[in-house]
Amino acid sequence: DNYGNKDTPVFGYQIEAFQGHHASPWTITNRGLFNNISRPAIVGIPMLALMLIFHTPVAVGSFLYTTVTLSMLAQEFHKWSHNPRPSGPIKFLMDTGLLVSTKVHGQHHRSPFEGNYCIVSGWCNSFLDETRFFRKLEWLVYKVTGNAPICWDLDPSLRVEALGESA
Repeated sequence: DNYGNKDTPVFGYQIEAFQGHHASPWTITNRGLFNNISRPAIVGIPMLALMLIFHTPVAVGSFLYTTVTLSMLAQEFHKWSHNPRPSGPIKFLMDTGLLVSTKVHGQHHRSPFEGNYCIVSGWCNSFLDETRFFRKLEWLVYKVTGNAPICWDLDPSLRVEALGESA
């Protein structure tokens, strides 16, 4: 969400999609299931095929299968968090906190887009935001690469917070 643009090598298309999603977050609700999960499937399904071809140990295979399946489902769960009127079962899962609600996920879609990154259940959002996890990660990326996140341009106080500078 916060680094690069469409011209970034290798990941430019994905970065552009993430940033475009912030500009028009509701458009995700217009995607069908297979269109929505296709990106994680493009990576995950070949991994599963290789796992079968090379007779991966059961523990490793189970881990990979679970990871790939949940990655695809996470994309669909994220889509549901953009629906202003989720259906009964989905609303129940949101009301019980098993899935992030539309209201809670909406906090992530407010400029400067610098927190509430957990898009499935949101359980870790408070901890990660309150411990300044992302500011610390931004500091590390900046110190190692010199690249500043986009959110620092949108809200200069985030740069001050991350780098420990005085205002």
